[in-house]
Amino acid sequence: MTEADVAEQQGLERQFAAWVAEQPAERGYNYMDNCGCALAAFLRETGVDADPHVGGFGWGDKDNADLNPFTGEHLVYALSRLPHTFGALSERLSVPQVRA
Repeated sequence: MTEADVAEQQGLERQFAAWVAEQPAERGYNYMDNCGCALAAFLRETGVDADPHVGGFGWGDKDNADLNPFTGEHLVYALSRLPHTFGALSERLSVPQVRA
């Protein structure tokens, strides 16, 4: 990934966090559905990607779900934790994760 690619992905991740904060807090998402998880919903609903596929380390198309890698573990960690609601996800995205 080039420096410009990293900057673009980080900007997209910030947009994702802002979008999550605007969703109804009780709205749920299915973390295990690579086409219907919170990040896929963001990509589809904001017009970034009409048919996104999200993998464990990034997002892309059905042939390469990690085409656009995430820039850090924080996003994956925040998405995977329970409960899978937008309110809880927004809180996790707004607080830096400290893990032992």
